[in-house]
Amino acid sequence: MNAAKKKIITLVENIPEDPKGDNMLCEIVDFIEYLKQKKNIDSKDFYNLMIVSESSTEFWDNKTDDEVWNNV
Repeated sequence: MNAAKKKIITLVENIPEDPKGDNMLCEIVDFIEYLKQKKNIDSKDFYNLMIVSESSTEFWDNKTDDEVWNNV
């Protein structure tokens, strides 16, 4: 086991056994799941999503909307 894993285990083992500790453990589990999911995101999917989101903003890039929003 590497040093980082040992450190994580030590930190988790030292969380108090009370309702606040349980909440912290749930947050840790959520964060680990988030990191696992983030790592599994295919870069091609991310790239495609980025392209789609950029193209959808082009609709709002026009003089009429700029003038209206400048006066809001």
